[in-house]
Amino acid sequence: MDDAAKYILRQRIASILDHPSVYMGGPSHQSVQKAIIIIRELEDAPTREEIEIVKSWRKSPWDSLERI
Repeated sequence: MDDAAKYILRQRIASILDHPSVYMGGPSHQSVQKAIIIIRELEDAPTREEIEIVKSWRKSPWDSLERI
């Protein structure tokens, strides 16, 4: 992902974090900082070992809020 795509994604995430209080100037500095952290974490893919550990106990779909 190039810098322009990261910037767009950063602004979208920050706007979501600020919703419903996004003003004309765009998202707050704090939400932009949080969005940068989120994007950096998303770029750091999980290892195969981490994936296998989760597969061994997680039975619910990834978007389920259940703990099983």
